[in-house]
Parts: sequence; C-alpha cells; structure tokens
Amino acid sequence: MLVASGFPLPKKQSEINKKGSAIEVRIYAEDPFNGFLPGNGKLKYLREPAENEGVRIETGVRDKDVISTFYDPMIAKLITYSATRSESIDLMRQALKDYRIVGLNNNLKFLKRVFDTLSSTRGTMTPASSSRTSILC
Repeated sequence: MLVASGFPLPKKQSEINKKGSAIEVRIYAEDPFNGFLPGNGKLKYLREPAENEGVRIETGVRDKDVISTFYDPMIAKLITYSATRSESIDLMRQALKDYRIVGLNNNLKFLKRVFDTLSSTRGTMTPASSSRTSILC
C-alpha cells in the first residue's frame, strides 16, 4: 500500500539476488485437443503428486468433487522449484507423471507433452514455437 501511495520500493532491482528457478502450471478441466473448451463433471478419482520441498500444489478441489461450468474450471496450480531450471523442469515432469485425474477432460496429457518437448529442446520452447510442434498430435 505504501508503494501505491507513492513511496519508493524498499529495494532496487539491482539489490535483489536471483536464486533458483520456479515453474507453475495450471491443471484445468478443459479439452486441449478440442480448442481448450472448458469441461465439467465429477472428479471420479483425483490423486495429486506428493508435495515436498520442490513441489507445491494449490487447489480448492478434492476427490469426488464436481467441476461446474458456472465456475472457473481450474483444478489446481502445480509449482516446482529447484536450484536450476533444468532441475525444476525434471521435478515438474515427475509431478505431472504422478498426477491422476479420472472423470472429466483435463489438460494433464497436454502439459506432459509440453514438458517432454521442453526436455528434448533443452528448455528453449516458447509459446510461438509450441504452435509449430506436434504437442497436440
């Protein structure tokens, strides 16, 4: 609120040390193979990956909950963190592999393909280049 009131930031950008790499993906009830149309239905089975020092899950749903078309179809945010980008990507790949959702369309398969592509391109994929890959095939 102080900054919004015109006070200076407490630190300059040059005073902030970068450390580590974090990646966030959003798990949605949507169909990436049909224009990312939002989905709805019952989460007949939901198993999240184990949270640990490098993996965090932010969610508001549980196993057997219903995802409605009247609300945002986001199921969870999955965040990984490690000392390097490569390690963070590896953590994300494993976390996505361990995630299980049964009962409605979701974007897990799409996200797995994105991170498989990231691993094979050494992390150089961009949103523009993703449209030229076969992620959705």
